[in-house]
Amino acid sequence: MKRRNFLETTTLGTAGAMATLGLPQSSWSKIPTAQKRPNIIYMVVHDLGRYFSPYGTPIDTPNLQAFAEGGITLDHAYCGAPPCCPSRACAMTGQYQHTNGLVGMVNHGWSLSTDRKTIVDYLNDAGYETAWAGFQHERRRSEDNHYQVRLNKKPGEDVLVENVVDAAIGYLETKRDAGEPFYLNLGTQEVHASMWKPGAYYTELLDRPNKVYGIDKPEDVHVPAHCPDNDYSRMIFSRFVPCIRYMDLHFGRLFAAVDRLGLRENTLFVFTTDHGIWGSRAKGTVYERGMEIGTLMQMPGVIEAGSRMKELVNNIDFLPTFLEMAGVPCSSDVQGRSFWPRLCGGAYTPQEAIFTERNWHENYDPVRSVRTGRYHYLRNLHPGARRCLLPNEILNSPHEEIRQTWPNEYVAGGDFDQPDSPHFRYNPPRPHEELYDLDTDPEEFVNLADDPKYLEIKNKLAAQCDQWMHDTNDPVLKGPIPGTEKMLAIVAARMENSAKMSKAEAAK
Repeated sequence: MKRRNFLETTTLGTAGAMATLGLPQSSWSKIPTAQKRPNIIYMVVHDLGRYFSPYGTPIDTPNLQAFAEGGITLDHAYCGAPPCCPSRACAMTGQYQHTNGLVGMVNHGWSLSTDRKTIVDYLNDAGYETAWAGFQHERRRSEDNHYQVRLNKKPGEDVLVENVVDAAIGYLETKRDAGEPFYLNLGTQEVHASMWKPGAYYTELLDRPNKVYGIDKPEDVHVPAHCPDNDYSRMIFSRFVPCIRYMDLHFGRLFAAVDRLGLRENTLFVFTTDHGIWGSRAKGTVYERGMEIGTLMQMPGVIEAGSRMKELVNNIDFLPTFLEMAGVPCSSDVQGRSFWPRLCGGAYTPQEAIFTERNWHENYDPVRSVRTGRYHYLRNLHPGARRCLLPNEILNSPHEEIRQTWPNEYVAGGDFDQPDSPHFRYNPPRPHEELYDLDTDPEEFVNLADDPKYLEIKNKLAAQCDQWMHDTNDPVLKGPIPGTEKMLAIVAARMENSAKMSKAEAAK
């Protein structure tokens, strides 16, 4: 489809697109091949953030780089929630996590209700074939029956990127001449820390760093500014970077297959991450490095090659964007906002602010956040919340275990109601409000919330936060959001272990 004709259809909105085709919504599944609607390929990976070459990181990801040069790079895309399961649910439902109900991790006992409509349900109803390769992270597997085609062939190994891509390519080969459009969702465990971090689940099970990825020289790796530059960080990134390169290799295989099969011209191909990079003040937090997501999109003849989108995007905006492209209307409870007109060169009014939240991850730490083009306001709602240490504070800490390893229980996790936890003992309280000027302080090291010069800005963003919370019926306004039985058991066990560690230290 030529770009001009495509724009004439899509920029009219859903009603205009249907009128152009002369078909009511109920007839969309019968659209002839000559008027075939675009396919969607959506690939999401863990823990990567924007730590790859299209965002200026000095590591070698040639396939993602080439993909970015052939499409658009979203420079200011963020997740609706920094933990992986809630973030992916935000993207799939077009709703904030406190609206869609997935306020914690699926492996900790939560699951997106099967009554909650996702993009898969919308597209099923609209005549798309929906398929899933690898894994999804929004529902327990036993509850997720809304995909029409499941491509998982190797139980226990179907999350590995080479198997995900093999399954996806096999599926695409069947769609070369198919009449109906398709939606293909790919979830891969790469580049989750469990694949490469010493002592982690998949590292212990499969030893992929030594057998598959390789390990770089620690002295050669790039340590991002939000992490302390010490031996531990360099050891971590010496394993993380080869895993990224391996994922990039298989992404290249997938993209080559799309091209070889002649599917590229009529497919919106999306590569994204579920949240920010793993590390200090990053994954699992509502700081910039925790909520930023890398996002690349391609659709030749529609999306301008080599372009960059500077406007703010929340991943709750993905669902309405994809549905507008497909000519499928959203229900009134979708909270995201389509940026499809911006992608295909139409008129578009940027969002002035986006909102991100945290509830449960490894602990209960409710935070609400307002991000504008320049400022970032955070409201910490747990009365016992402790600070996440800055890189220089880690390097200069009087405690050797923090200087050398900064594991989550010391820096980015902990249980705030347990005085015996190292995180509680070593880290000072977190302020109720934080404000950062991202133009002058992109790593958010200097909190301006108490600076009189920024009082007006803080008050404005605080009012926006209040309005958003009330408009969306945020349950935290009524009190703490309860954890699942499984989550509370995990927290209790961790607190008991922390108490035992403290007694052992005291006995030395």
